[in-house]
Amino acid sequence: MADLAKPRKIRGGHRGYLTKILAQATGMLENFNEELRIEASQLREGIVDAVTNIQKLDDEIVELIASDEDSTEEDIMKEIEDAGKLRADARKIVKKLDEKLCENNVTSVVESSAGSTSNESVMTASKVRAKLPKLEVKRFKGNVCKWQEFWDSFESSVHLNDGLSDVDKFNYLRGLLEEPAKSCIAGFSLTAANYKSAVDILKERYGKKSAVQRAHMQQLMKAERVKDEKDLVSLRRLCDRVETHYRGLEALGIEKNTYSSIVVPHILDCLPEYVRLIITREKDFHEWDVENLLEPLKREIELREEHREPERKGSREFVERSSWKRSPSSAQALHTKSRVEACAFCLGMHRHEDCNRVNSKEKRKELLVKYSRCFNCLRKGHLARNCNVKVNCNTCKGEHHTALCDQGKVHKSKPKGPEADGGDREVSTTLIVSPKNSIVSKSCSKVVLQTAQAMLVGKKSGRVRVLLDSGSQRTFVTVKVAKALGCEVVRVENLSIGTFGQRALDSELRSVVRLELKSLFGSQVVSVEAYVVPEISVIRNQHLEVVRENYAHLKDLWLSDVCKSSEDLEVDVLVGADYLWLLQRDCVRRGKPGEPVAIDTVLGWVVSGPIGGFDVDEPVTAQVTLVSSEVRNPLVDITKFWDLESIGIKDQNSDVHESVISDLKFSGTRYSVGLPWRESQDPLPTNYELSLKRMKGQIKRLNKDPVLLGEYDSIIKAQEEAGVIEK
Repeated sequence: MADLAKPRKIRGGHRGYLTKILAQATGMLENFNEELRIEASQLREGIVDAVTNIQKLDDEIVELIASDEDSTEEDIMKEIEDAGKLRADARKIVKKLDEKLCENNVTSVVESSAGSTSNESVMTASKVRAKLPKLEVKRFKGNVCKWQEFWDSFESSVHLNDGLSDVDKFNYLRGLLEEPAKSCIAGFSLTAANYKSAVDILKERYGKKSAVQRAHMQQLMKAERVKDEKDLVSLRRLCDRVETHYRGLEALGIEKNTYSSIVVPHILDCLPEYVRLIITREKDFHEWDVENLLEPLKREIELREEHREPERKGSREFVERSSWKRSPSSAQALHTKSRVEACAFCLGMHRHEDCNRVNSKEKRKELLVKYSRCFNCLRKGHLARNCNVKVNCNTCKGEHHTALCDQGKVHKSKPKGPEADGGDREVSTTLIVSPKNSIVSKSCSKVVLQTAQAMLVGKKSGRVRVLLDSGSQRTFVTVKVAKALGCEVVRVENLSIGTFGQRALDSELRSVVRLELKSLFGSQVVSVEAYVVPEISVIRNQHLEVVRENYAHLKDLWLSDVCKSSEDLEVDVLVGADYLWLLQRDCVRRGKPGEPVAIDTVLGWVVSGPIGGFDVDEPVTAQVTLVSSEVRNPLVDITKFWDLESIGIKDQNSDVHESVISDLKFSGTRYSVGLPWRESQDPLPTNYELSLKRMKGQIKRLNKDPVLLGEYDSIIKAQEEAGVIEK
């Protein structure tokens, strides 16, 4: 350590001098004027010379510390940090002096020409220096494809910077490396001699041409397939990925003909069929290289993006207007008030959800369809499926506009009479009649339901089968799926469930869970709340992969629910009308009358309607749904309970009892009594006129479909012969 005493003593003198002139420069900057310009320039040169001398001594001291066997890496780090603080202060003062010297600086340039007897002074204004943003070198994590990008940036900023010592450069290099690249040079101590060795090892590990080429090829072959032609985000991501690695191979000098025969067919397979047909139409694509593929693909994507650009702009402008908050701040409230637009339903100057002239949700939807408004943000010019505005309901927190919320129309009212005086809390019981396999019928063809496969996300995620049922008011999930995927229970409600044509069963407490549904290959997520039930239904597999080939309008669609292995398909989730329209989009493909209809949803295309190929020996199960709801007050049931328990069965109508007693007769062998007819009661109407009017209307509609009219006629005649009906 004795060798360190002399350089440290010399460095101490230089540091004292530098501290003194830095104090002079600080005072000069506070009272700077044109008279001090020359003195400031001289002072700046003195600071630069002092920093240079101190830096040389710092490097010498660090070398001596590193060569000492008793020294540690912490000692070296501390020495570098102490030296860096003073140099940083000096650089800051130099920068401020440069800014002052460059302000309004005018330099005289003396030009002399041959044969000229006089000098001409030319005044030129100095260049104005713009303050550029701070540049940062991105960290390197061991990705071979990004090594050259990292090294070029590091080389320009640090490696070729003559103002930094090798120790400083090595320190910067270690700070910019992350695992596994950092472990390559972990064994080197922080010295100037080891810096070059560390750089050579990194170049040898990550800078090999063959390794970089192999990495680019692997990334090209790992390109993911795009399922939906309308998914422009995935198409653009695929195109950018191909171009990035293609340019990387080109920078390495790799000829595109050497790998195009492998890469081009793979990229074409990753494209949707319709896009693939468009870019290869009337072209000999079998001889394409990567550049020939990218040119029409980029043109097609850019064309699609240009056609969708106005819709995205309109949606972005409406983000603040469509997201109403319950309790905004004062500034937000004033700002929102100044931007209120006309109501979408009555054109009044109020918010859409505050409209009192159009209260019905169904009427509001009719007006939106009539005037071509978006169901999501209620603005004109685009459809809900193309809307980029994220809207959350302020009433139920669902992903729909508050003006279209079902729960916003439900108002609890306390019961009139004695029950209202107790101040007890009202409990609502919902009566739901869910779909069951309850009617067996014969038809001229099979009928497919709107089923889809999706990913259900709770604490875990898994594939489920979803049935879209507009006839149900609620959404259900089986207890097996809810437990297996760890769906979160948000509350417990009373629920009564019964089949079609039957009375509802007694209400039971059922859990309500929150879950998320998304497509098997998409990214859009729909959050729903569902009632947990033991089972939903089992439907027959109609093998849509075969049906699709029989109808031209279905051939190019990706159907969500395709299963080749099983004939009976178990439904895991039933989505009712409360969340149905969050999943369904506006695109519908129809064929000829009597052919199935395809509907575009967030989960993919679903098919609904009749299909050919009916087998007369196979029973057809029809899904029939009847859904109703009512709100019952348990206080009424409690009152009845105490009446029966304490008083006995109450005589609700004494007149009926007296009538039975007075009309009761004994004929010697048996008792007889007349039916208890109400007196002064008008006879019930026959509804003949109404029935006649409905029958005429039905006959008029049936005349347009002779086949259906013949079926009606045969059924009525069969019922007449069986004695079910009579003329």
